[in-house]
Amino acid sequence: MWILLPVLGCTPALHRVDGDIVRDIAFSGNGGAYSGHNTLQLRQQMVQKETSLGLGIWPLMYLVDPVAYRSEQLIRDAYRLEVWYSHQGWFDARVLGWEILQIHPQGPHRAGVVDLRGQVDPGPRSVVRKLRVEGLDKSLEGLRNAVLRAAPAQEGEPFTLEGVELTAAALERKLRNSARAYAEVELEVAAFPETQQVDVTLRVEPGVVSRFGPVSVEGTETVPEVLVRQRIERVLSEGDRYELQLLGDVQRRLFEMGTFSLVTVEPDLSEPDRADVPIRVRVIESKLWTLRMGGGGTYDSFLPQVRATANLRQANLAHQLLRAELGIWAGAALAANAEAASSVRLFDREYSAIPTGGVDLSLSYPRLFAQRGALDLHGSVEQDVYAGLWVYRRPQIDLNLSYQDLKDKLQLRVGPHFEQYTFLVDYLGTNEQIRVAQARLFGLDDEDVADDQRELQYQLTALDQLLTLDYRDDPLRTTRGTYYSLSFREALPLSPMGYGFLRGAAEVRAFSPIRVEGSGSAYPITLAGKLRATAILPVGATDTIPLPERSFLGGSTSLRGFRSNQVGPYTTLCTYQSVPQDDGTVADQVTRYHLPDGGNLSAEGSLELRYQWKYGVTWALFGDLGALGSGLGQLGAESVRGSVGVGSRYDTSVGALRFDVSLRPLYAEDDGPRRYSFCAPGDRVPRVSDFVGTLDQIVDLERPSWAIVFFITIGESL
Repeated sequence: MWILLPVLGCTPALHRVDGDIVRDIAFSGNGGAYSGHNTLQLRQQMVQKETSLGLGIWPLMYLVDPVAYRSEQLIRDAYRLEVWYSHQGWFDARVLGWEILQIHPQGPHRAGVVDLRGQVDPGPRSVVRKLRVEGLDKSLEGLRNAVLRAAPAQEGEPFTLEGVELTAAALERKLRNSARAYAEVELEVAAFPETQQVDVTLRVEPGVVSRFGPVSVEGTETVPEVLVRQRIERVLSEGDRYELQLLGDVQRRLFEMGTFSLVTVEPDLSEPDRADVPIRVRVIESKLWTLRMGGGGTYDSFLPQVRATANLRQANLAHQLLRAELGIWAGAALAANAEAASSVRLFDREYSAIPTGGVDLSLSYPRLFAQRGALDLHGSVEQDVYAGLWVYRRPQIDLNLSYQDLKDKLQLRVGPHFEQYTFLVDYLGTNEQIRVAQARLFGLDDEDVADDQRELQYQLTALDQLLTLDYRDDPLRTTRGTYYSLSFREALPLSPMGYGFLRGAAEVRAFSPIRVEGSGSAYPITLAGKLRATAILPVGATDTIPLPERSFLGGSTSLRGFRSNQVGPYTTLCTYQSVPQDDGTVADQVTRYHLPDGGNLSAEGSLELRYQWKYGVTWALFGDLGALGSGLGQLGAESVRGSVGVGSRYDTSVGALRFDVSLRPLYAEDDGPRRYSFCAPGDRVPRVSDFVGTLDQIVDLERPSWAIVFFITIGESL
């Protein structure tokens, strides 16, 4: 009732306009969705707009903003459309007229409703006959050819003004990145509508060969200028060959210091004959203390989670760039049939609200090796749900020494790591045999389980190393290049609850653009590939590896045909708790833990074909293949898993918003667990492995011979 009161107090859209309201605008004579002149594109060029959906639909009629019909605008819009058509190569395009369809007549107290129908005749489209570059000597021919090969405008392809302007801008940018700071490109277009041809000429004034001149820094207050200059010198120095793109790198590096709210890096081009180009750097320092608060949610392995976060940051302690950060987060996970104090019921299933949360504290000193290295101390305590399988609590601490080369291609990090991992699951009782068997399922030695111990836990003391080589053109929107990663962990059993093992992981990614003739983008298709392998070797008196430290496959960045960590055999463990009922009796409540075996060896590969469409949308076809086992003897044909799928990506400021759907055949793990542990016959229920299985819990479905899994997440899978 309270929701309806504001709506009922509003005026309907039809009563807010004198005259007629435009309900819809459409065209005839233009092309379809992929023609380059569809109805949506034509509407975007018009000043006269249409009313959004809901003009005559209750209660939307109270919320929509009606758009009045203005006849004088249609005459101007006809001219705008013809100009726009000419910019796309249709030089003979004409708007033949408008038809006004009266849907509802105007009444004494309400507006009329009309639809607008435009009739266009685009005529033939012109193509680029010649694309010439003038003004470059032989020493720059290679540069010219490199630009023209990847240019949006190509001879023999449809002409667009945007395409030739982008080509001119690309040539000018290439010159300015090749020691030609004063380069200018003038565009000349000659159209021949009678033959549907266009000649494009790019006249270039390359200017003198340039190098970086003196660098001035303005705006520093609490940050010592010498620290700013150290950052700048990681990218460029006076006398270096001039490259425009390096100015953007300087700006990025100064922002990474975390102490500036505004950074501008500009060349002084006022003297075109001067070979030494002065560089002016201006900064505005940000507030030293920053508090950020927010919230969000995830949906991983069909486990809904929500959380609220707060983050307090100091970016320049003691005016020496020492950074301190404190983060606190709290939330809840809705797990089916898990123990918790409160629960909700969805789709005839009981979901327990499991409290989650954590505290993070970090200190960073980034002034080692002329700011190419940093010393980071990070500690945290968290309670969360592991891949929808069990609740855990983990305090951990890391001390890392990191190093980056001058071009940020090579990164090295090394340091000790300590954590204590506790499985927050209840034992079945005091029976020693049952307690030991349950501990083994979680990868813990039976001698580590004390008689009075009510928790499963282990300690990890390790030395970690990570090496990466990044030659990608863009980490978020990669179209070409390679990426290499190599990591090691040496775990040492320094306590009675400690374990020893060696872990190594290697990964290679490669990206290659593919040109498609006639497309609006020079290289709209990207072929991406990934290979990754992991090996774990137990060290010490036991060959046991705790379950969270093993290798797993499946998830949004692994084999996408499987939910998180669901590749390979698993065991279903049942625990029971006596719960009072409404009638005064006591009944056993079962909690099932579907524990994957994981493995000591894993290998996987992915191949993805991405098509950069329009409006920030990219379509993808992909295939994933992998194998998982406890040793080389188990990595046979029967251990191989694969899936194929399609997806879409929407470009955002923080990366791609990705939606992937995968199909795969059914494998042995889809038939049920390797074994049921301590489960009564009536409680032996296998895990849900795909979307069809989830629907089957709501409506009775016949199981198909394939599985379907989808993921919605931020960031690419490779």
